[in-house]
Amino acid sequence: MLGPLHLDLLGLVVDLNQVVLTITAVRGAGNLLGNLLCSIAGLLDNPAGGTGGLARLLNQLLGILNGL
Repeated sequence: MLGPLHLDLLGLVVDLNQVVLTITAVRGAGNLLGNLLCSIAGLLDNPAGGTGGLARLLNQLLGILNGL
């Protein structure tokens, strides 16, 4: 959540009281950022799992980059 904001842009004044921004990651083909964010969030689900999750994520990233 962002707090109050006051902008004066070359004579255009913008006042915002409160802004709520919700970002949702969506998995699926062609959703590169959504897939990446879901994978990173999955690493946080089981921090005691060691580096297996990190290695899996890096392999997925390599697979995506090789497909470009």
